[in-house]
Amino acid sequence: DAERVYVAQQFARPAVRRQFLARVYSTVLVQVLLLAAIMAALRGAPAVAYRLMPSAPAFLLLATAPALAIQFAPRLAETPPYGHLLLAAFTALTGVGIGAATMPLPADLLVRAAAATAAAAAGKFRIPRQLLGLHASEGHRRWRRRHRHRLAALDG
Repeated sequence: DAERVYVAQQFARPAVRRQFLARVYSTVLVQVLLLAAIMAALRGAPAVAYRLMPSAPAFLLLATAPALAIQFAPRLAETPPYGHLLLAAFTALTGVGIGAATMPLPADLLVRAAAATAAAAAGKFRIPRQLLGLHASEGHRRWRRRHRHRLAALDG
């Protein structure tokens, strides 16, 4: 298939790989920040959050609708602005669902869980670093050296 060959040739260029990865990680960062903002807003309005708490599973189930639309209707997802709207709907519904479901949990526990998840996910950056041409273990060692004080705080 000529299109696959073209994509493979383009992705073989380091600049294209870096641009692709930057775009993916930027999108994920915006999603995580939006999710955190929704959860913080719910914590700031506990009456609303506790009212939504019984519906948390429904919000999480509803979040699958935009995710499925992105997966099974690629033309729709690739047509501006629908792809961004579907992604925003998925993120917002997930944020409300998780925010309402975790309302009874202490905020410091959620912060520690998020930090532990981020630290664990940082170890998963090996594949993108390899795509960028960096040796995986070298990049991981550098990251651990820079963030050892945060990792130690999570253990203690």
